[in-house]
Amino acid sequence: RLKDRLFKLSGLDRILLGQTDAITDLRQEVLDLADTSVAVLLQGDTGTGKELVAHALHDLGRSPEAPFLALNCAALSADTFEAEMFGVAGESDGRLVAASGGTLFLDEICSCPLAAQAKLLRVIEDQQVLPVGAVSPVPVSFRVVSATNEDVVLAAEEGRLRQDLLFRLNTVVLSLPPLRQRRDDLVLLATHFLNEYAQVYEIDTPELDQDDLAALLAHSWPGNVRELRHVCERRILAARRGGGSVAQAIQSDQHFDDVPDTLREAVAAFERELIGKAIKAHKGRMDAAAEALGIGRRTLNEKIVKLGLDKEALL
Repeated sequence: RLKDRLFKLSGLDRILLGQTDAITDLRQEVLDLADTSVAVLLQGDTGTGKELVAHALHDLGRSPEAPFLALNCAALSADTFEAEMFGVAGESDGRLVAASGGTLFLDEICSCPLAAQAKLLRVIEDQQVLPVGAVSPVPVSFRVVSATNEDVVLAAEEGRLRQDLLFRLNTVVLSLPPLRQRRDDLVLLATHFLNEYAQVYEIDTPELDQDDLAALLAHSWPGNVRELRHVCERRILAARRGGGSVAQAIQSDQHFDDVPDTLREAVAAFERELIGKAIKAHKGRMDAAAEALGIGRRTLNEKIVKLGLDKEALL
């Protein structure tokens, strides 16, 4: 039945694969918004597919042949921003000018330097850029899609995200569900990725047995769909050598591939683990956990919310 279902998929169904209510609703929202020009803010954990959704909004929109410019905001430098993005008069076109008419995807928007945020806001509001050394501005036009794995309201309250920029970006907010909330989609997704990698590595797709299904359902999938994809590729590589199992692939992934993409994610992962251990060690007594961590109770509460920790699940 899974093979029949996968065979019949096409278009957005194949891009945003799944049958749970959350992913079905997300597909419908993407279809509804794709033909508009409204700004869309994508919120979701690392690995849930935010850039995939941004591409879908672009590819299903009015100008799929237009440029899609993805900017990792954490890597932007306020010092070189104007020369790189706006261009230099008589020397080079900036990236924003070259991508005009398409989609501007602002990834990790909460990690963007404040000075660069001000320059981005000016471009979004004025729809024009002034190349370095130029006298006259150059008009630009974008569909703006942004993404973050953080709480944007908290980031704005802490002064890390300009509130006026947030108001420009969050006309519509789409939330991407973590894989742990899509357990009914696990087998379908795993089957899809296994088939995909079996074609890449030119072998027959190994069948999922009961132990494989149990391993899929027992794992918490902190890396979300990205982690599942890695696990399936590792399972196929093991199958080429005549062995392997999903459980072994998951264990290898935990040792070698669950590496955060950015320093901010690495720090968040470390804090999440440390705070979780402190809460467990002190049996949920938050004052004691905060004292052990060397922080205030209020700071601990804020970090629990920011990091998405479930205190009850830790005990």
